[in-house]
Amino acid sequence: RYSFFIPTYISSIQPYEFISKNNLSFFQGCVVKYVCRYLSKGTAVQDLDKIIHYCELEKLKLKDEKKK
Repeated sequence: RYSFFIPTYISSIQPYEFISKNNLSFFQGCVVKYVCRYLSKGTAVQDLDKIIHYCELEKLKLKDEKKK
């Protein structure tokens, strides 16, 4: 598991807790997950590509919602 530090709360929180407590979408949650781990898993470049990919998917979702 990986956790990250949120200075506002001065504590550590698991990504899934942050995602849940902030009602993030699936794509937003994936971005949080990969941002939290990309330097610690040994796959930094791949994880950064995944972050970009999920950001692009979130943008498409927002554009689709705007059309409705």
